[in-house]
Parts: sequence; structure tokens; C-alpha cells
Amino acid sequence: MAIMATANQKDWDLGPDGLHQAVCCDVVDLGIINTTLYGPKHMVQLRWQIDAIEPTTGKPYLILARYTLSIHKKAMLCQRLESWRGKQFTDEERKGFDLERLIGINCQLQIVHVTKGDATYANVQAIVPVLKGLQLLTVEKSYIRVKDRVQQTNGALKPDEEDDDLPF
Repeated sequence: MAIMATANQKDWDLGPDGLHQAVCCDVVDLGIINTTLYGPKHMVQLRWQIDAIEPTTGKPYLILARYTLSIHKKAMLCQRLESWRGKQFTDEERKGFDLERLIGINCQLQIVHVTKGDATYANVQAIVPVLKGLQLLTVEKSYIRVKDRVQQTNGALKPDEEDDDLPF
């Protein structure tokens, strides 16, 4: 049986740019990825649901950002997390910070639309703490973390069973 590839491109709504309240709904380990400038890097993807609703699905927009898995003081992930937390990492935290602690934590995302070639992306420009007094968002109940989704493994379908939510 033939497997046909076409030039069809799915159009999707990027969601609104600007400052949005958000809740972290997932942290995805992307493994080692070859980067153009710096060679192979261990990457992680943070995912948030924002306060704006996608009209076609009725669910919150999903915003994604990819970072090198490092909390060295010059690493972008470290800078974003320190901005989000409102404080720098301690020497003890730099020895190992569990990103799973971010899940369920609210923040504000500054989202900027950036066009590269024919594509436009919704990039996370900044992450800051949520304003005091705002009602906190919770992760949409229908969202299933990437690691908990059914995966195909050697022809058998099985869910990944590890899930440990810790406070930020």
C-alpha cells in the first residue's frame, strides 16, 4: 500500500500576541537535538495554556517554547525561570532543579509573533510572575501530558506511567 505525502499545509491560529496569564501544563524532554550554532544539545520543551480560548476548539491556546536543558546563569532556560520565580537560583538549586515542579504553576507570558520565511511563530519573549490577586488558572482537564499519551512501542500500545507533580 502506498503512503502518499502531499504539499498540504495545515492552517492554525497562533493565538494572540501580547501579555497573557498562563499555566504550565507540561514539560517535555526532547532529548539530544543538533543545533545549528552549538551542535548537539539536550533540549526540553515547556508548554503553557493561556487565558485566551481558541475559537475552533473552545480550549485554551497552547504555547510552546524550547530550551537547552541547563540552569547555568547564562542559559536562556535559567534566565526565563529566574524571571518567572522572581529570584535567582541558589547554588544548591543549580545542582539539580526538577522542571516537573513547574506543572500547574501560573505565570504571565509575553508572546510575540515572529515571521521567518513563509511561516509565523508565536514566540515566548518573557515569563514573569502572575499578578497578585488574579484568579489562578488550572490545566484544562482534557489535556494529557506528552509522556502520558499512548505511544507505539514495538507494535504494542502502552501508556507511559510516571507522573510526579511537585509544587514550584
